[in-house]
Amino acid sequence: MTSTLTRDSKPTSSHPTPGRRFGYLIAIAINAWLLWFVNQLPDWEWPRFLTDEFSDVLPVMTAAIVASIVVNVLFFWYDAAWFKSLGNLVTAGFGFAVALRLYQVFPFDFATFASNWSWLARFVVIVALVGTAIGFIVESVKLVTLPFRQT
Repeated sequence: MTSTLTRDSKPTSSHPTPGRRFGYLIAIAINAWLLWFVNQLPDWEWPRFLTDEFSDVLPVMTAAIVASIVVNVLFFWYDAAWFKSLGNLVTAGFGFAVALRLYQVFPFDFATFASNWSWLARFVVIVALVGTAIGFIVESVKLVTLPFRQT
């Protein structure tokens, strides 16, 4: 087993602990269910505020969920710090692509509701864009500076 000591003397390993492996399995299962679920929404015509344009977002959303499943499968077997940063960078990139596509297409219609929630939906999508962009930057910095932080 490969193990190193960081500055705070906590051992790190490239082989995940049983607890982390269990977490990765949970993430894989939730993402698999989410993949099935979001692909059923157009057929179910639910929730009622989703428009037919949701189908334009579905390919990038499907790709993002599949990428998350693949990354978590890889983490199940190997989760060294640099590899985790790389995987998180990939999922943040896909998350940004989904949020951007949601903003471009905006497949939501709240006309049948008592209040127009479009402003809130747009705000949430913008927060997702900003959050995933920040996540992408943070993971990029972590990946680049990781060799300098380990002793």
